[in-house]
Amino acid sequence: MNLDIKMRDNGLPVPTYSRDGDAALDCYSRFTVAIAAHAIRKVQLGFSCAIPVGHVGILAIRSGLSKDGLTLANAIGIIDSNYRGEVCALITNNTENSIKIERGQRVVQLLVLQAPAMKTNVVDELDDTNRGQSGFGSSGQF
Repeated sequence: MNLDIKMRDNGLPVPTYSRDGDAALDCYSRFTVAIAAHAIRKVQLGFSCAIPVGHVGILAIRSGLSKDGLTLANAIGIIDSNYRGEVCALITNNTENSIKIERGQRVVQLLVLQAPAMKTNVVDELDDTNRGQSGFGSSGQF
C-alpha cells in the first residue's frame, strides 16, 4: 500500500522507516522550537499526506523524547483520511527546564492502521463476556 506525501519543506527528510521491520514512520520537526517548562507547543512536521480511506494515521512521540520528559498533549494524534493540511504534533514538556527541538530532528512517529467505519446500533443489553464490567486493574496488572 502507498502513502501519498506532499512535502511542504523540501529541506526536510520525507517521513521514513528507520529500519526494516519498523511499524511507524519517523517524522521530523520543520522548525527549531523551544518548549518552556510545563508548556505545550505545536511542532510542524513539514508534510501533508493522504491517509487511505478506511485507515487512520496515529502520531506517537518517539520513545527517546519521552525519556526526556516530552509527551504528546493529546496522548496520541489522530489523522483522518479526509485531512490534507500540514501534519503537526502538540508536544508537552513535562520537565522543569526548557527543551529545544532542532529543525530536522525526529520527533514523532506516524503509524497507519485500518479503521473501518462503524455503524452505531443502540441496544437495551450487551452480550456477556468473561470480563463483564470489571474495569481498571481487573486483571491484577494495574
